[in-house]
Amino acid sequence: MILGESEKQIAASFAQAAEQYANNPTALHLRAMNMLFEGLKEKGALVIVPSSAVDTMSLGGLAGITSLAKQVESAPKSS
Repeated sequence: MILGESEKQIAASFAQAAEQYANNPTALHLRAMNMLFEGLKEKGALVIVPSSAVDTMSLGGLAGITSLAKQVESAPKSS
């Protein structure tokens, strides 16, 4: 019984979120990127993202910039 009530509350929350994002694709885009960031910020995390999401979020360029930043960070510092 408690599990059923929880499911109904979760479903209602998702329905409200869907209404908020329905007319605001930018907000949905930012939320998706935030969810991806939250998943990746843990060391050793692995997140599988569909190629359509990568195309939509322009993450190919972002991934390249992130990779470059990591290379710069790990490069030996010259004195």
